[in-house]
Amino acid sequence: MRVPCCLLLVFAAAGCGDAEYLADFRGNTVPYFEQRQALDAALAAPWQYAGITLRPPRGFSEVSAPPEPTQEQLEDEYFVPPADPRQPTYLLDPLPGLKGAWKGPLPGAGEQAGNRWLYVLDSRNLEDDPVAPNLEPDRFVEEVTDRFARAMNLPTPELEQFKPMTFPTSSEPFARPVQYRTTPSPLVGEFGDEQIHRVELYVYDAGGRKVIVALVMPEEAMIGPEFGEPRDLMLQTLEVGAPTAAPRAGGGGGGAPAGGPSF
Repeated sequence: MRVPCCLLLVFAAAGCGDAEYLADFRGNTVPYFEQRQALDAALAAPWQYAGITLRPPRGFSEVSAPPEPTQEQLEDEYFVPPADPRQPTYLLDPLPGLKGAWKGPLPGAGEQAGNRWLYVLDSRNLEDDPVAPNLEPDRFVEEVTDRFARAMNLPTPELEQFKPMTFPTSSEPFARPVQYRTTPSPLVGEFGDEQIHRVELYVYDAGGRKVIVALVMPEEAMIGPEFGEPRDLMLQTLEVGAPTAAPRAGGGGGGAPAGGPSF
């Protein structure tokens, strides 16, 4: 029978009567690997773009950005850029600052399909944004929130109403707390399809650079336990720092995490 290396260490320590080592093992090593195991079981590999790192839940499939136009295409006056398949078709207007998008898992038996998406939006380099090149960074969060709210025929929450939320929601010894601000309550309504959806917006402030993690799901799927734990674990993994290299379409270099938000 094979014995895990960690248990061999425990046995060795116990044989030597090293009570301090055993206490450290139980109080630190075991919780650390339990947390790592929970993350790896629920989340996919890290996604990185322009200093942003996030681990999306398993079952979410990344949608690739359209290819960058060639120089020949840019010089062609009749060239029409292809539509970005990451942009939501259920909104009245596309989303500014879109850096990543994932299609959610297929519904289970008896569940409605609806719109199932995860988005990462960034206020950095909005001057080059194809959707809103003249959008002021200070209006970024308000504009994104408004585009979701208007599509659901809901009033747009004021920024002053956003409330703080930290993940993990309770203190864990080896989980770096990540602070967000979010709408007073989730946006719940229809996108004109007679199906109730729930939109959750999590705003992270990295020294003035706003990164939004946006989740769109049918309400029954969003509030179920099958999605709640992976969502909370995902939100613990967000890191935002300075880009280490010029990003390429659909990916890029990661960076060191920035300090807590001051939204």
